[in-house]
Amino acid sequence: MEQPKIVKCGLGTIREPQKGLLDNKVPLYQFNVGSEEIVRIDFIFDAGEINSELPMVAPITNMMLKEGTVSMKAEEMNEKLDFHGIMYTLFCSYDKAGLSIFCLNKYLENALELASDMLIRPSFGEKELTTLLGKQKNDYLISRDIVAVLAKESFFSNIFGNGHPYGRTVELKDFDKITTEQLRTFHANCYIPDNLYIVVAGKIPKNTEQLINKYFGNQQRRDLVPLEFNFIPKKPEKRRHTEKANAVQTAIRIGSTTINKCHPDYPGLKVVNTILGGYFGSRLMKNIREDKGFSYGIASSLYSTQQSGIKVIFTEVNQANTNEAIDEILKEVSILGREPVKNDELETVKNYMLGNLVRSLDGPFALIDNFRSLYEFGLKNDFNYLLEEKIKNIAADEIMELVNRYYKIDDLTVVTAGKE
Repeated sequence: MEQPKIVKCGLGTIREPQKGLLDNKVPLYQFNVGSEEIVRIDFIFDAGEINSELPMVAPITNMMLKEGTVSMKAEEMNEKLDFHGIMYTLFCSYDKAGLSIFCLNKYLENALELASDMLIRPSFGEKELTTLLGKQKNDYLISRDIVAVLAKESFFSNIFGNGHPYGRTVELKDFDKITTEQLRTFHANCYIPDNLYIVVAGKIPKNTEQLINKYFGNQQRRDLVPLEFNFIPKKPEKRRHTEKANAVQTAIRIGSTTINKCHPDYPGLKVVNTILGGYFGSRLMKNIREDKGFSYGIASSLYSTQQSGIKVIFTEVNQANTNEAIDEILKEVSILGREPVKNDELETVKNYMLGNLVRSLDGPFALIDNFRSLYEFGLKNDFNYLLEEKIKNIAADEIMELVNRYYKIDDLTVVTAGKE
């Protein structure tokens, strides 16, 4: 019996959303797919850290959305959510913030009514803010003993500068500076139709657009001039250390700013990142974990913000192995830039990446995540096809060229946190 032929997976035709506009010109995108009577609705605002001149105002504003509205206390709101089986997630990143809700179709209007109350009419009560800040302050104090957190904060501060929203670090005194007035002002300026788009996915009822328009289409647009932070790259410290006495391990972050997904070289750089540290069989994992036994895990990431891209290698090692681990990491970067990747390794990476790409579009909720990851950068499904094409056809010489262009050793900053 002959062995079945191996066929590389492909994307096929990617489903496009149905586009509409609410009465106030808020964009609405719908992926009507799935067989279960359930929908997910994401409300995404330009209300991330980049939109605030003060630290923590953006995330605290987002957290306070669940702490009660003008018409109901948090307890009453939670009872209604539980009664109708409505799940929700609040989110706040560097660039965006908002709410995701999941509900059965028969409770869609109940979910939209509650979501509009949370997003449009939060109360920002003094008592609730005091309680929330107390919890956040406690979490912050606990995090001061986690070297991975200290290294991450120091890394972003180093590559962006503490004056930029991406790079500013939070201090204990900042918790005492946050007021309900700041939150109300931020909410009034950012959680508005001008800054909103909505995405729906699932087995969508026919009256969904009508219901969304009922609860979100009657807010007036403000036509505000958006707050802008023009990112001017700073020269980071080549080496930075955060001392943590009595720490057993040292957290390591190595990387720099780079291109984001709008750049034509980004798909190829994704392949480079995967080879280096983007999956369990990566070169860094084989060296630092399997061969040297310095760490339980090591990885590299490449991700995008609207003002920059970031590439970073991260791990934690025993304090005594810190310098040797850093040397080995930089050695692997150098090797990738001067020695062609062998065919069997490259094929493994290509198959892994193609599988992940297909999974990223599998199902209605995955379609929302993929759509958002493109829409927020002004990209369309062409990006997915370009990424697929690059994964299938990239050659070893192009990989070396990309490494030598974007992973120059002299441009990488090394940040550590632990006991020196």
